[in-house]
Amino acid sequence: GDHIYVRPTCDEHRDLVRRYHELTGASHTSVEEYPLTESPAKMLLMTDDPDGVLSTVREAQASGALPSGLASIRGSPPFFVEML
Repeated sequence: GDHIYVRPTCDEHRDLVRRYHELTGASHTSVEEYPLTESPAKMLLMTDDPDGVLSTVREAQASGALPSGLASIRGSPPFFVEML
């Protein structure tokens, strides 16, 4: 099955994880470090500023810091950005 790893470090992060769970029903595994043995199929950036994050992602793509073929999608409701 899918493994969704999260590394919440404060109550605000835990609230974002809770909101995503309520929206999707997804379960999460809390970790101290992200596993290096698996390549991510998707990255989800949880934020209350998805437009700002999306802008930063697109700037990083334009500069070559992130792959240009990476699809970035503003979540709905707007509290996350998905990168596929």
